Amino acid sequence: MIPPKPFTGSKPWALILCKFSDHPEEPQPPQFFRDFVARGSGGINDYVNDVSYGNVNMDGSDVFGWFDLPYTRDTDAARGRWDRVMSAINAVANRVDFRPFSGIAVMLNAQVDSGGFQGPATLTLNGATQSYGLVVLDNLAWGNTWAAQEMSHGFSLDHSWSADPDTEYGNPFDVMSAFTNNYGFTSPRFAGSGPGFNAPNLDLFGWIPDARIWQGKHSDVITLTALNHPQNGAYLMAKMNSNARNYTVELRCRDGWDRAIPEHAVVIHEVRADGRNYVIRNADASRLYWLPGESLVTVEPTLVNPAGERIEVLSIDGLNCTAVIAITQDSKSTIKELVDTHKLRYKEVVKEIAKEVAFEFPKAASTEAVDPFRRPGLGPRRRQSPGRVPGRGRRCSCRSPGGDIAASRSGIPSRSATAAHERRETACARVFVSGPAPKRAASRRG
Repeated sequence: MIPPKPFTGSKPWALILCKFSDHPEEPQPPQFFRDFVARGSGGINDYVNDVSYGNVNMDGSDVFGWFDLPYTRDTDAARGRWDRVMSAINAVANRVDFRPFSGIAVMLNAQVDSGGFQGPATLTLNGATQSYGLVVLDNLAWGNTWAAQEMSHGFSLDHSWSADPDTEYGNPFDVMSAFTNNYGFTSPRFAGSGPGFNAPNLDLFGWIPDARIWQGKHSDVITLTALNHPQNGAYLMAKMNSNARNYTVELRCRDGWDRAIPEHAVVIHEVRADGRNYVIRNADASRLYWLPGESLVTVEPTLVNPAGERIEVLSIDGLNCTAVIAITQDSKSTIKELVDTHKLRYKEVVKEIAKEVAFEFPKAASTEAVDPFRRPGLGPRRRQSPGRVPGRGRRCSCRSPGGDIAASRSGIPSRSATAAHERRETACARVFVSGPAPKRAASRRG
């Protein structure tokens, strides 16, 4: 499922704090959760506002509870996730007005399950039918990374992947691969945090302006700024279509919500027809990012495309969080020059082949047997009159009147006459293929 685009505005969530009947503890006070969804506290609202470039926030979110649930933790553990979420919502529905909210997060006070559902669900609550993102987070998941991924599921975002082999949760540069594989850090207050979203997911939400996306059709050298440094003004993302595949290029710098990535690095993804994005390993498959001097070859060089197609990292400026990328594709001017050159060579090669045929098989040099410039599929050229070499305006001695093979008195051609005729045919072939030999200067005797 693909999120609506552009996805903007305030998306408030209702957080309902729930206690199992056999677990009376309250691991965090309600104020902890209010701070979690408030601006300026380093919580989930700050995360969403930052990574969306201010397009989305969670202003208007509120916290309700703690509420006592009418069932035990073990009873809840036996349920599926959907029943778990709906049981908690129904238990408090007469005490919470859900209508102002875009999503509902059930916060459980004991370890059971944490997760969400991809795409909003349509529910009838408080007499109104509307769509809600739905999430359940137990007491081990009250952190930015957990909330960011599960709430993003509620807004239709899917998990991210890595390629070669295709692996779900395989992209450490994207929060949608948490917690199986991601470059996150521990916040002093809100547990696991980071990283940000990758460029394909930001693009799915419509958070990167078109003017900040390079989408050229020809080779170019461009400057990218890191996704978490939009103030630099350069491109935030590059898109390239090559060999029927769609690639994206982004720069990630080691600070902010990305402070736990190993180093400043270029990250390349393939976006497939189903909308999923797959991070691509570097050339020697040792890591999932690219450094200066490395290039992803998408089309190998060939005779007609000597440059091939590729994405090359030229440099990374960690101080200013920019990178210079060379994109090579669609080298039409080079190909045209190559074709023009090889047209001439082709004619030269055909002439040489015709010469070889004429010398090896003299009789094949007749007006129809050897025609190196005849276009295939158009049939033979119009038959020429006997004795005339096409295009030369000269008559052929072996076909001219009186030039027939001299016969012996018995009517059978002599060996010498036959040999002489073959020499004349060979001479004709040479004239036809390469033109007459230059005349030699007459010699004088002293």
